This record gives sequence, C-alpha cells and structure tokens, in this order.
Amino acid sequence: SLSAYPVKHALTNNSVQYNAGMTNALWNRILEVMEDMGLPRTQTAVAKICGITQPSVQRWAVGENLPTLKQAVKFGMKTGVRVDWIYTGRGAKHPVAKPGSATEVVMDLWYGLDSDDKDEAIRHLEYLANRNSGKPVP
Repeated sequence: SLSAYPVKHALTNNSVQYNAGMTNALWNRILEVMEDMGLPRTQTAVAKICGITQPSVQRWAVGENLPTLKQAVKFGMKTGVRVDWIYTGRGAKHPVAKPGSATEVVMDLWYGLDSDDKDEAIRHLEYLANRNSGKPVP
C-alpha cells in the first residue's frame, strides 16, 4: 500500500509533509494527462517528458516523493497543463486565455504539437526571448 512509503519531499524546503494519498492522486493526474495526450501511461514516458530518469518518476508513482517544482513546470509546459492542477487537482487543468488573444492562438497551436515539436518550440522561444532581452544568444 502507498501508506508504507513516506513522502520525503515537499513543494518547498519547509517542514510541510504530504501524505501518500496526495502523491497517489498526483500520480493519477499525471497518468490522466498522458492518456489525454495519447501518450503511454508509463514511468519511462513521463521521465522523458520531464528530462529525468525513470527511477525518479517511480518514486512519485509509489508515493515516496513528489515532483520538484522544476520537474512539474517542465511537465506542465510540455503537456499544456497547469502546475497547480498537477499538484492539487484544483482549478482549471489547462491555462485559460482570453478569446482571440495571442495567448489563445499560441495555446491552440501548442496543443497540436507532439513532444519533440514542443521541445523545438521552447528552444525557439528561448532564443527569441534572449535575443530581445540583450542576453547572449546561444
């Protein structure tokens, strides 16, 4: 049972502890997103999206750890799901944009991309942001 696996990681570095039931619910939300996207509901597939190892994801699945904020943000960006929904299940699953806004157009396009195309789009957006900010462009 999941209660046999203590949760050792919190959203922040404070003393808040989360029970295994929360971790199980979080893992179920991650699997729901994978299914929604037509992706395999496997630890390996989730690990690939997050850029981490399968054993790291396994610790989420068994209730030992929660994803770090960085990992959850990466998963959310690549799947179009809000980080707060991943952690809590509350609120909208997907970001809400004003109808007709540039954000809505980008989000509609984003949802049509596969994982590799999303990686490429992120790299291009980072390039544009760095170019426009005066930072060195890789």
